Amino acid sequence: MIALLLATLLAQADPTPFWMPPPPPKKETPPKKKKKPVQVKPLEIPAKPKPPPIWIEGTPSGDTSVGHLPQGVPNSPEVSRGGVPKSPQPEAARIPKPIVPPPAPVPPAEPAPIVLAEPEPEPAPASELRRWTVDATFGAWGSSRSDGSGRSWDLAYGLRGGYALFESVELELQLARAGGTAGSPFVSASAARNLAAARVFWVLGDRLALLLGGGGGVTLSQTHYTLLPSTDPGAVAAGLDANAIKSVIEITAAGRARVFRGLEARAEVSALLRDGRLELLPLVGVGAAF
Repeated sequence: MIALLLATLLAQADPTPFWMPPPPPKKETPPKKKKKPVQVKPLEIPAKPKPPPIWIEGTPSGDTSVGHLPQGVPNSPEVSRGGVPKSPQPEAARIPKPIVPPPAPVPPAEPAPIVLAEPEPEPAPASELRRWTVDATFGAWGSSRSDGSGRSWDLAYGLRGGYALFESVELELQLARAGGTAGSPFVSASAARNLAAARVFWVLGDRLALLLGGGGGVTLSQTHYTLLPSTDPGAVAAGLDANAIKSVIEITAAGRARVFRGLEARAEVSALLRDGRLELLPLVGVGAAF
């Protein structure tokens, strides 16, 4: 064992064992020559024109972070510490817009059913308001007798004019006269009554209208008495006149029809309260409104 260990140690001390030939001698290599540094002329790169800004969809106006350089910065190449210009950075690639597929064709809609619309009713013609009216009237005036035996009817006639304050309110002025004679050739009396009254009517309707209203005024009664004292042809009759003014209250109901361009016909009945007596005044009128 000891001999084997010694042999191993000797083999490590001398790499070439005794039973092998010695290694060939090493060739000496000449030293390397140092290369002279090569002076390189800086590369001159002509300045390129400033490219137009590349707008990227979705980038707000004026944003210089993507697509182009900010305004005012020259597009010059960067130079390294050794004087060698660095290669220019590639420009930002244009981001293509996403390709949107065309919308799917819409199937043709079914035609709507044809509905025959009913014609709209024609608007009713606006009521034609005529402000002024003038009528001529005639009829009868029924007054109570002085002895209370009944009522006497005398022919009456007159004139009235009206003005429409509103479409349903009219103001009217009425003038009427009635007279008659009664008695014998020896004793007779002639009486005449004159009426002047103002009335207000509430009008219901347009061409065919109902008028309800009333008013007040005065009456002037004129009475002439004649007395013949004898049957002698040369006798002179004696006369006596009497006049009286009385206030009157009038209530009227009337119907009116306007037939053609303002021509109108009217019938009315008025109740007169005069001197504590009730008198009637039915009248028919024909006139025009304008």
